[in-house]
Amino acid sequence: MLRVITGIENVLTDMGLIPDLVAEGEVTQAISHRSTINSLIMLIGPVIAASLISLFSAGVALYISALVYASSCIAFIILWFKYDVDTVSTGKKESWFYKTKGAFKAIYHVKSELHIALVSSVINFTMFPFFSVTIPYWISTELKLPATYLGAFEFSFALGLIASSLYINAFVRAWAGRLKNVLSGFVLLGSSVMAIVLMGNIYMSILLAFFCGMAFIFINVNLSTLRSTATPRNYRTRMSAMAGFLSSLANPFGVAIAGWYISLLGVVPFTVISGAVVVLIAPVILCSFHLRRALSLDEVEMKGYYEKTYPDAFYKRGQQKQDA
Repeated sequence: MLRVITGIENVLTDMGLIPDLVAEGEVTQAISHRSTINSLIMLIGPVIAASLISLFSAGVALYISALVYASSCIAFIILWFKYDVDTVSTGKKESWFYKTKGAFKAIYHVKSELHIALVSSVINFTMFPFFSVTIPYWISTELKLPATYLGAFEFSFALGLIASSLYINAFVRAWAGRLKNVLSGFVLLGSSVMAIVLMGNIYMSILLAFFCGMAFIFINVNLSTLRSTATPRNYRTRMSAMAGFLSSLANPFGVAIAGWYISLLGVVPFTVISGAVVVLIAPVILCSFHLRRALSLDEVEMKGYYEKTYPDAFYKRGQQKQDA
């Protein structure tokens, strides 16, 4: 689940490649399919984890997790050496420092991406601790329920991701448009988060987790489509990486503050405040002319939109005309 929370900005190499691998106008569908695969993995993971904890212990689950991570590292190293690519580059090769500097410059000048990064920071600041700290604490300490219910909660969340990736998100976007699709995602996410703790019923909370998963897809798929389609090809990966870096900076601060506020206010008041903050992001987006205009474009109109609208983000002044 945490991968999806940080996943508002987590797409790096795949977001840079998708527009080159699919036909024009099919980027949204491709990103939805990627989200479906990730959601299926998330669907299986919590069930396995909860089963291991219930049947054995948390220690056994952690040992198995460590073994899986170690196996992944070994597999990565094997693939790295087996399929080593000849790194012959054409033209001037940019250093990591130059690319990082260029990513900062691009994020700053592309106002819609700057606003997305700020919005994502707020989401990560509130939702990362909600799923990583608040929900486990609420289920185990407040409701005094076993880890099986936490697994059911995440299972329902993953089902919402899958259903939204396959059908619901496309239907809402076709009916209401991309901008309203994103706005409804923030409203649905914040409202569901508040309702989860206000109802105080674990079965209703599990049902509401499904709507949280739906809402994340409403936000993730549409914002990812905008970035990967509108950004120039040679800037896609670095833009995604920089946006992810800026938004993820809020994660540790959110977790630290969450623990303090839960002990001070209690789980329910803290969660209601977090949900209300997410809901209030919707009118903030409407106040952003740049983001509102970008999300109002259809996928074909998005192609090259950032390069045409914010040329100073990617070229030195006058360079574009000279290259042309």
